[in-house]
Amino acid sequence: MKKSILILLLLLIPLVQSIEIPVYEKDSITVTNAYPEILVVYDEPIEILVVYILRNDNVQFDVDYLTSDNITFIMYADDYLINGDYELHILSQDTLRNPSEVIQPFTVDAPFMEISLESPHLGVSQTEVFDAVVKTGRNSTCKYSTFYVPPPQIDNFNFLFQIDAGLYHTIQGINTDNSFYLNDDSPDEDGKERTIYVKCVDENELVHPTSLYLAYDATPPSLGVFITPNPIIDTQEPTTILQVSTSDRTICSYTKDGQFHEFENYDRENFSAYKKEHTLNLDFTNLARRSIPELFQEETVDFEITCINLAGLMSEPAQATLRVAFEEEFSIKMNNPGSYTNDQSIDFEVETSIQTPGGCRYGENSPTTDFTTITGNKIYSANLGELEEGDYSYIVSCIALTDREKTFEFEIDRTKPTNLAIDIKDPSCSLNKVSGTVSATDEESGIDRFNYTISKGGEVLTKGSTTQGSISENIDLEEGESHRISVIAYDEAENFEEGEATFTASDDSAIVCDVTKPNTFISLMPTNEGVLVKVICLDSDSGCQQTFRYGFASDSDECVASQTHNLDDGILISEDTYFCWTVYDKNNNNESDTEFVEYETAEESYPAHCFNEVMDETETDIDCGGYCAVCEEEGSSCSINDDCGTKSCDPITNVCVASGCDNEYKDGYESDIDCGGDCSSCELGKDCVYDSDCISNFCDYNICSEDVNEDTDEDGMPDYWEEKYNLNPNDPSDADEDSDFDGLSNLEEFLAGTDPRDKASKPSKEDKDVTPPHPPQKTKNNFIPLTFIIIGSLLVVSGLSFLFIEKKKQKEKHLEPRLIDEKGEIPVMEELGEEEKSKAFSEEEKKVFEKTADKKKMKRKDLMKEFQATAEKGIKVKELEEEAKKETKKPLEKEEGKEKKKEGYVELSTLKKEEDLKEKDIGKDVFQELEMIKKEGEEKEKEKKETEEKTEEKEEELPLEIEGEEKEKEEKEAEEEELSQDDIFKKLAELAGQSHEEVKKTVDKKEVSSEDIMKVFANVTSKKQIDANVFKAILSQLLKRGQVSKQTVAEILFEFLDTELLTKKEVSDLINDLELTAK
Repeated sequence: MKKSILILLLLLIPLVQSIEIPVYEKDSITVTNAYPEILVVYDEPIEILVVYILRNDNVQFDVDYLTSDNITFIMYADDYLINGDYELHILSQDTLRNPSEVIQPFTVDAPFMEISLESPHLGVSQTEVFDAVVKTGRNSTCKYSTFYVPPPQIDNFNFLFQIDAGLYHTIQGINTDNSFYLNDDSPDEDGKERTIYVKCVDENELVHPTSLYLAYDATPPSLGVFITPNPIIDTQEPTTILQVSTSDRTICSYTKDGQFHEFENYDRENFSAYKKEHTLNLDFTNLARRSIPELFQEETVDFEITCINLAGLMSEPAQATLRVAFEEEFSIKMNNPGSYTNDQSIDFEVETSIQTPGGCRYGENSPTTDFTTITGNKIYSANLGELEEGDYSYIVSCIALTDREKTFEFEIDRTKPTNLAIDIKDPSCSLNKVSGTVSATDEESGIDRFNYTISKGGEVLTKGSTTQGSISENIDLEEGESHRISVIAYDEAENFEEGEATFTASDDSAIVCDVTKPNTFISLMPTNEGVLVKVICLDSDSGCQQTFRYGFASDSDECVASQTHNLDDGILISEDTYFCWTVYDKNNNNESDTEFVEYETAEESYPAHCFNEVMDETETDIDCGGYCAVCEEEGSSCSINDDCGTKSCDPITNVCVASGCDNEYKDGYESDIDCGGDCSSCELGKDCVYDSDCISNFCDYNICSEDVNEDTDEDGMPDYWEEKYNLNPNDPSDADEDSDFDGLSNLEEFLAGTDPRDKASKPSKEDKDVTPPHPPQKTKNNFIPLTFIIIGSLLVVSGLSFLFIEKKKQKEKHLEPRLIDEKGEIPVMEELGEEEKSKAFSEEEKKVFEKTADKKKMKRKDLMKEFQATAEKGIKVKELEEEAKKETKKPLEKEEGKEKKKEGYVELSTLKKEEDLKEKDIGKDVFQELEMIKKEGEEKEKEKKETEEKTEEKEEELPLEIEGEEKEKEEKEAEEEELSQDDIFKKLAELAGQSHEEVKKTVDKKEVSSEDIMKVFANVTSKKQIDANVFKAILSQLLKRGQVSKQTVAEILFEFLDTELLTKKEVSDLINDLELTAK
């Protein structure tokens, strides 16, 4: 509007200059309203050109007007007019464009009426929902608005007071839907505020405007008290300042030596007296005037400060203690230069801790020269002139009540750093992070820091500094664009060298961005000619190279991977040997491993039904799947992924298909659905096998997690926390920085669990001395390979001696380890061409694939049949040597110390002669012993009859002493602490993750079957959920109560083994610990 008026005035200037405009000045009038409405009536229709109000101090106000006929106009100002003298200027023209100006002087003399808040006090409530009561000086009718409404129309104030009569006017239910909400944050912590605009019409029909402040604050203020300096040590300056910082606007008071005092401007009724910073000047000149020795006696002064906020809430008292400890001794420090300088002219400045009325002197050999400038008897300075590069030493002596002398040293270095090197990651391998290193040398003062700027074109993206030479910045980069990093290396004397480098922004899909080693393992596939070794390479980043290197040896330490082969082809091994190999990804990261491979044919590995050309038993297709070899052809029927050579069984069609990373189910070598293995990395919380399966590159207990312990720069703050708050995980110096200037270092903020970028986020007073718990430490599951290494070493040391002796005897009967092609020929061990790669073992690999685990499941099934038959018939197998002795005369006294065997035991020690066990069976577990039971079935049946006859004779002759011993043993066992039936239900519920009621419903019966137990654990899919020790205790109690048989327990254990809820070693230990077999 104002712009329009000014432009119009400028356009009218030539017209005014050429035409004399008549001016009509009217008599002055007086108005009693701050929003005067002035009625202007013309004698003919006119057009308003310019209209405004001019106050007597030349302040101009815009004017609006209303008219229906362009003759009568109601004019009013756009703002409230305070009492004073004004002029209304109207420039107009008639229909013939004849101009004229009218000036109407007027005086505003509006009677004042006070409008104030009666409650809440000062407009601030202690509760979120409250009523506001407005008081007027005269009986009035009022309206209000929650936003500013220009005058003078009171009708634009569209909210009515719920109670609006006389002097008091009430707004009810503020911060509810019945009224309005205070949405704006107030200066007070946790407070909200809003300004409302009120217009009241008094009994004289005069309009009175005002604005009122409303807020609420439901929490008392918190205080921070600081005394500077503390202690007071200088007799020449015996003063200090006590400062109080509050979270809310407050007024404060304090007690000193038991006396109550108020801070300056303490006034509970004055809104402007409430503030967040309060200072108190303290003067202890009286103590500084004491005579020696009382002068140096320490005094303490205790303060207790309390503050009240606008809502009337009082803070907890804050305690502070001031020490007045005047020092007889004092210190001197050098302000300038620093330890190193490159200045041409050297300004030398020192400062004393207290005033030194006796002054200070300096000199290279003795302090004989006066300083040229003295400030407050504390700061002394002088110019030393232009000095050459080198080391300098000056002695300073100062005198107060006592004298003090100190030597200061500094070095002048004007040589800039050299050999600036910038090693920035190029390409960046990230679109939101830049990383790299910088280095330089300086033989004089040494490198102090590197300042750097990252930019694209002329746009600066970020600036930073590092003292360690590591650069790590989280910024957004534009893919494919060239970026520049400019670096300045400073030495300790502030000499500098500049350099720059460029890099291209890219994501991490580029091959050169792959810095992670591939993962690798082998699968063993028995064939008619031997064991087919398949090398598996997994790399989700750049991918694996198509060829790998391998070798054979009789000793693992001598195995060298020197021969080249194709990953798509297998290697046939026809005797026991160590096999070593190395795989490479496309960025030449590599991983090596060595395994012992035991010679075994398909007939020895799979059951007979796997070769009858009929689909039977556990097979999912003809002679494949289940406990047979994998089904190599796509389209074969299957039940699970392991039935297929592709390791992918379509869950809908139940046929073998090619594995993929986008089929929405877990297959191939994925660690979770469509991620891990040779697919893309998994998100946090997904299953994993290797660190590389995870985006975080940290697999913890087979779950992708954050590595909360990784601290690259060893500054006490883990990398994940530094990256979260945009600190540098490669720069330890940022631990001591205070990023939000709240008085706490970044390291202290980490230990306190607060935000280092938020000044308001800091620990409470009680928390400052308490170190919060560190994020839970997680340890990688490296104990698993270590366990296998230890067990394997023991088995190798004890068993391979015999193995290799026998193999050496038959060496001429076996072929050397070899590769077999389609024609049965041994190919040359060289890098294969693409044509040769496509031929090698194509047919052989169609027949067999990874099935070692399924083979072992089939063996266990057959063993369980034997175990079941043994348990049902109550066979008691005796040790062969004992049976040989029992064929001769056996005195009764030799049998007295032996424990009676219980029905259902299997005597493992009878499976081999003692001599054979020593030579061949050292280290065999329960599974191997059970296998021997099957092979010696006929012999055991014969021994059974003889054993039962002799046992019956022996039991008839047993003396009463044996019965007494058994009774004593039973009593001893009864004394052992047992689990109650309800305890069993609770522990089963904890292990299986089910409710106590569901478990009780399933297991609370006279006889518990293996199906009952497996039903309880139906939803358990991870071994880490099973505590073997607790499981053993539960099974033990169920056995003692007769709720399960030993056969049932054995079935349960093998089911847990097949579903990988228990390991082979755990099952073996449980069979022994629960005495399911007799040893």
